[in-house]
Amino acid sequence: MSSKRKLEIDDILKLYRFGEVDISVNGDVAFTVSRNELDKNKVLSEIHIIKRDGVHVYLVGEGDSNPKWSPSGKLIVFTSRRGAGERDKGVGLYVWSGIGDPRKIAWFEHGVIGYRWLNEETLVLANSVPDKELYDKDQDYVIIDKLPVWFDRRGLTGYLNYVIQLFEVESGHSKVLAEESSRVTTLEVCNGTGYYAI
Repeated sequence: MSSKRKLEIDDILKLYRFGEVDISVNGDVAFTVSRNELDKNKVLSEIHIIKRDGVHVYLVGEGDSNPKWSPSGKLIVFTSRRGAGERDKGVGLYVWSGIGDPRKIAWFEHGVIGYRWLNEETLVLANSVPDKELYDKDQDYVIIDKLPVWFDRRGLTGYLNYVIQLFEVESGHSKVLAEESSRVTTLEVCNGTGYYAI
């Protein structure tokens, strides 16, 4: 008779989590694998790419996640904290062609909510920005009389606005389309038009 061991919280924390799956037009699959590194008090994530021919490629940088294939399947864009220090706020947006190292195309100090390819050169992107009326120059709170207020890797958060913009991948230029005070929950592209919900 075999003895059964109870499932402990540490067992759950050691599990690998799969998510953020995106399939290219060529049939290549990209997804994020995350796991807790308990001794360092960190969540590590990496991007796995399985090519249609069976070749398995890894993108391993700090916080690599959210892979999205371009319409042609030749480029992949993702978020990462590659090269960021412990005190650095935000997340970078990177593009990779499958050759060499990924290239950082932008840094968003208050995070990226989501992004979708509009065409081979342009993304529709939603990111958060501080409400300028509530922050001083150092982006510390001027007014904190309402909740929610919490701290995450972006820094002290709450009272953020959400910007929808067109973002050119090659040049890094952007054009703001809208700014919302309510959180953007969904961002999609259909037939060359970007849609979002708050």
